[in-house]
Amino acid sequence: MKVFSSRRHLHLFIFEFGMAALACCLPLSPYLLSISQFLLAANWLAEGDFKRKLDLLRRQPSVLLFASLFLVYCIGFFFSENSMHALNKIKNTLPVLLLPLVIGTSKGFSVNFLKTLLLLFACSVTCAAVVNAIFYLQHLNAGTDDPGRMSVFMSHIRFSLLVNMAIFILISLIYSGCYKIKNFEKIIYAILAASLSVFLFFLGSLTGIVIFVLLVIFSLAYAVIKVRRSLVKTILLFTVVIFLSLLIISPARMYHNNFHADPVSMEVLDIKTANGNYYDHRTEPFILENGNLINIYICEDELKKEWNHVSNIRYDSLDHKGQQISYTLRRYMTSMGLRKDSSGVRQLTTTDILAIENGVTNYRFNESSALFERLYATLWEIDVYRKTGYVQNHSFTQRLEFLKTALSLAGKNILFGVGSGDVEQEMLEEARKKNALFESGWEGKPHNQLVFFLIAFGVAGFAWILFSWIFPVVREKTYRNYLLIIFLIISFVSMMSMETLESYDSIVFFAFFYSLFVFGKIKTGGIND
Repeated sequence: MKVFSSRRHLHLFIFEFGMAALACCLPLSPYLLSISQFLLAANWLAEGDFKRKLDLLRRQPSVLLFASLFLVYCIGFFFSENSMHALNKIKNTLPVLLLPLVIGTSKGFSVNFLKTLLLLFACSVTCAAVVNAIFYLQHLNAGTDDPGRMSVFMSHIRFSLLVNMAIFILISLIYSGCYKIKNFEKIIYAILAASLSVFLFFLGSLTGIVIFVLLVIFSLAYAVIKVRRSLVKTILLFTVVIFLSLLIISPARMYHNNFHADPVSMEVLDIKTANGNYYDHRTEPFILENGNLINIYICEDELKKEWNHVSNIRYDSLDHKGQQISYTLRRYMTSMGLRKDSSGVRQLTTTDILAIENGVTNYRFNESSALFERLYATLWEIDVYRKTGYVQNHSFTQRLEFLKTALSLAGKNILFGVGSGDVEQEMLEEARKKNALFESGWEGKPHNQLVFFLIAFGVAGFAWILFSWIFPVVREKTYRNYLLIIFLIISFVSMMSMETLESYDSIVFFAFFYSLFVFGKIKTGGIND
């Protein structure tokens, strides 16, 4: 008996196998991603039937328009002095050329196959999350308690994008009527979505959490539009309003409670410690921790002597996060309302000392959620930036300065940019000219994909790229596709805080889902539900 009744069935099998392998490997391995794409490309060429494919491309020119990002990077090569770096960028954008062609010229696939692809991706992300959680728990007692450092397969920020996509794929499968989901399946999908949501907050990526919140708001608003029953519509609308209110009020309240205090007069401050040593009081800059001033009631000699007595990490050394432990100690004691002297150090418990050694700067972080810690840290960075302009080693406010540097550089090369291979070097040079003080390990990345395009390709290339992304959605009329909108929100919000497409695994993620939702065809129509 023949396994495949015809050559056509063989190529269809290879296509579906390659697509399934790609969906599975997205959160796991860039090497397997390459193998999957090589299989799809080889099958596409071996299948032939180029007359039909060319005819499809003529009738669906948006496929080539989207793939033209690859051409933009090729043109950017000729504007680059660092040709090797530019070539590497071109190599990384190959999925944007390959996947739209393969998916856009396919003969289509069934609803069941689309469901299988989405489930394979969601299950693969879930497996990766389990591995990350196990890896984190194994290293929890080894002084590494930052969940962000426990992402095994890729950076925790990039992984948070995939987690968000998986969560809302599962939600879509539950509520969409086109996939014929049984009740027991819905229960399983709901459990997986809830578990991934908890994991996302545990992961502690601010970008991922912000995206999740925006997706929840969008999904509720989408449900308001879709639901016909007035009572349900009213309840959903009320939920959106409450959610938005909490989203605005909670950070504002946290900022006011922790970073606002009345001015302190030097005359009312004690001059000496209980041991008769003088305090150092500096009310400027007015930096706070839990509403307490950091730079008052400091007796350096007592602090140093007592800390060296209770800890194995010397006062003038670094904590486990690479921060000056003297400053970590001051912030932690200030958060507790303690004076920074020998008496204050003696009030620290063993738990407090271990937390300080591990780089914890606020006693609340010992029992708070990763979300609280990340939000508080971001607000603290904003407060310090507002009062002092200091950004070094502060991830959020550094990005604001990166943006200023990047826009200044883009303005000097406004039409065609500096070339895709020279962005990082030109950013470093621009920062040097402006005497900008960034962290020593900064490689010159603007940490914003859209700004990267503006610097690399100028206004001309930037406008073309946006057009090549927006026009296909409009022309193919896929703008009502719930999962496409979810994917676009994830992609564009992430692009505001990092170069999403300058990483190979992320550009495959972008090219795969964009091509699937915009150019993918199920045999009874487009993927529009």
